[in-house]
Amino acid sequence: MLSRVSKAPEVRKQELIGIALDLFKERGYENVSVRDILKKVNGHPGMFYYYFESKQEIYNEAMKQMIKSEVDKRKIILQDESKSIINKYEGLLKSIEDGIRSYYIAFNNPENISYETTVLLCFLTAFAEPVSKFLLDAKNEGLIPEESGLNEDTAYPMALFLIHGCYGLVHVNNDSGSADNVKYFEPFICNFLKINIENLKQKI
Repeated sequence: MLSRVSKAPEVRKQELIGIALDLFKERGYENVSVRDILKKVNGHPGMFYYYFESKQEIYNEAMKQMIKSEVDKRKIILQDESKSIINKYEGLLKSIEDGIRSYYIAFNNPENISYETTVLLCFLTAFAEPVSKFLLDAKNEGLIPEESGLNEDTAYPMALFLIHGCYGLVHVNNDSGSADNVKYFEPFICNFLKINIENLKQKI
């Protein structure tokens, strides 16, 4: 007779969070139930409620995991020394577009907008450090002109401004599902950093 495999509590908890995250990304918050999550592991309600008080709690944990994953993906792009500045720029814009679409599908719960906003702000702020280094590298490569005012002291606050500004543009234009959010990003970024957008397009 085969015995049922027993997983360590933290392993099982992370497994449930991962499953919930996949389901939220696929269907959205409202269309996922605790039963749906348990079905993936052939589990019972007692298992779920041992780790989480409610669907809301696992939703919160799944959101944190998604945010960390999005930050890590962008860090990998920006820290890849084998890629040129332009390649990093292209990869960064694509990852931001993909992240925005995933975020709005998975985490667009009107009942939890306050929590979501807080976590999103943490995500955007966490991303500022690698972006500030990227901006300095881009300036050293001659992509960002001297008149931008970018230097070691201003790089971090300027990165914060650009990151929050790009998110704000997408939010205000209510175009979260678009595959063409670059149309908002590039003019904003180029105007702020005093980059000639035509020269940039020729290099891409």
